[in-house]
Amino acid sequence: MEQLRSVMANKPAQDELSLKTADIQLTSDWTSFGNRTYSAFRLDQSHQSNSRAFGGPSDPLDDMYGSLGMATLKVALIGEAKRDPLSQRVTIRATHAGYYIRDTYDFNGFQFLGAWTKTGVLGSIQPPLPLTSHGVIQRLGKEPVSHVFNHDFETYRRATGFGGDFIIYSDVLWEPVGMTFELDPPKRTGAIR
Repeated sequence: MEQLRSVMANKPAQDELSLKTADIQLTSDWTSFGNRTYSAFRLDQSHQSNSRAFGGPSDPLDDMYGSLGMATLKVALIGEAKRDPLSQRVTIRATHAGYYIRDTYDFNGFQFLGAWTKTGVLGSIQPPLPLTSHGVIQRLGKEPVSHVFNHDFETYRRATGFGGDFIIYSDVLWEPVGMTFELDPPKRTGAIR
């Protein structure tokens, strides 16, 4: 979150907000610009200003990595906004920053998901046994161990017709902020840094 705090209203973030405010009906009076009841999904569509990817194969297999793997932390700004009637430039007075996670839950690409037993997952980075090919079960003591990869779930999906990919959003963590900035007219690139 610290990285996003420093870039939540930088030039690329302002360009992103400029695109998102282009079609909003604003006047020369301060008008509400979002509110804290908005879901992460709604914020993502209309108020998200910047993002940072996180997670990777060298992370420890904990609850966060086990549930998300690689995901994106995003920030959205809300407050008040107005549009200059002559220049059409939008000024935003941000009062709160909302942080949330957007993740795709899928089994695409190559990813080792751990060495699994009937009682749990042993690890994701350094498997306790040499990696084996698909479907081979080894033993660690008396317990059977199977190395599980994304393609194992894909195989299951094809064989059973169950399962699918979807997008998940976390709850929003709100922090008060106090910043006012003017947006340049929109550029239709959508690049965020």
